[in-house]
Amino acid sequence: MDKDRLDRQIEFIREIDKEKSIGRQTYLADASRKEDDAEHAWHMAIMTVLLSEYANEKIDVLRTMTMLLIHDLVEIDAGDTYAYDENAKKTQRERELKCADRIFSILPEDQGKYMRELWEEFEAQETPEAKFARTMDNFQPVILNDASKDIIKMRIVNLERDKIRKNPSNNYSINDIDSLAESIKNYGIASPLNVTKLEDDSYMLLGGERRITAIDKLIEDPNVQEWNEDTLIPCVIKNLEEIDLPLSDEAKEQYALITTNKEARKYTDSDRYIEVMAWKKIIDELRANGVDTIKMEDQSIQIKGEKTRDILSRTTGMSQGQIQRFNKVENNATTDLINSMLDDQISIGVASRAVEILTPDEQNSLAEASRTQKVAPADVENFKEEEVKEEYTERVNADVKGLIEKVEGKKIYFTQKQEREYTKLIKKLENVLNKL
Repeated sequence: MDKDRLDRQIEFIREIDKEKSIGRQTYLADASRKEDDAEHAWHMAIMTVLLSEYANEKIDVLRTMTMLLIHDLVEIDAGDTYAYDENAKKTQRERELKCADRIFSILPEDQGKYMRELWEEFEAQETPEAKFARTMDNFQPVILNDASKDIIKMRIVNLERDKIRKNPSNNYSINDIDSLAESIKNYGIASPLNVTKLEDDSYMLLGGERRITAIDKLIEDPNVQEWNEDTLIPCVIKNLEEIDLPLSDEAKEQYALITTNKEARKYTDSDRYIEVMAWKKIIDELRANGVDTIKMEDQSIQIKGEKTRDILSRTTGMSQGQIQRFNKVENNATTDLINSMLDDQISIGVASRAVEILTPDEQNSLAEASRTQKVAPADVENFKEEEVKEEYTERVNADVKGLIEKVEGKKIYFTQKQEREYTKLIKKLENVLNKL
């Protein structure tokens, strides 16, 4: 057995697991949530087995299935490009090529070459297999949209902007608003906002902070006539009372924020940190209320008797190692350092390394520097301050002079053991002096 070959294959298998975290815009048939890239690929592979008999030309079914299973792997780095996001489309090919170069090179050379050529074949759309695969890629969302549209319609209301309040508890990152605003102006809102009704007949935002921020930008722009304060915004109303968990109103709102934003957000490290800390509070409250298990989507999560780290890993989808890093930062980082991460100025990798080797003052220096320069984990050492040095010139000179006086004019004999000890001491001294 070729161990190197197997190691590279296993590494590739681990790497493509990330596809499960790439969200798409298409709802599942029951409209409960949006699908991810891996679910999309699996669905089309099954469709190919069932529908290949309708191909205009004879196709290699296995080749077509493989093509569909790998065609979106490049989105692990490049992300899902929304059909109506014109700005993202401009760099889509470049981003995907870069990922293709990386991800297929993980495999043994022959398999990597095969997969890369298969991906390029899909992109070119010239062979019968590639054409059929593209048809499945276009047809699958149509099937799901048709199945879910009536369910979604039942939950959607159209609200004026002044009826929607931003949620002060929503601390998730807001970025790339200009391109999103342009997309909404040209093509409308792809997904409704998620809101909950308040007592004064207004609505609190649960999911869609970026979209509402982009809408506000359009409303404020005098050159955009079609968007104004009276323009109706599609929203899905979620009733917090339907959350069947013994939680306080505040915790239910936090729970709704976490689960709603999970559907369609590409998380930053700050978003992940916020999610972990919010879940910790919810878990503590669930335990205090004697909850044994909770049900999330299609899985039951044990609360009683389980370690918090294990529960967090299941609820967030992060590895235990990732959870541990966030906990380490939460417990050891200064407020300035945490705020730098929350502002997306430093990564969790930088923050976790900083709390390992830097004093609180040094952490604050790093946080200050991150406002004007990019800091990588390898740069953290640079913020460790030099220890105050004392001058030992006179002592070294006196010690050396004293040693010379002791041996001057004498013959020196060592046993083997003494010679080894002497050599070690001399090397240690040389190392110290060389560092001066």
